[in-house]
Amino acid sequence: MSEEQLTAFIAKVQAGATLQKQLNAEGPDVVSIAKAAGFSITT
Repeated sequence: MSEEQLTAFIAKVQAGATLQKQLNAEGPDVVSIAKAAGFSITT
């Protein structure tokens, strides 16, 4: 994930209650959440 994509993901999380709830859940899988939100993650 590029810095631009990370910034966009953070902005999308801040703007959306659903993503915030998913990330605040116990043991969230941040990579899966980001991919489901349309972001490309590589490891």
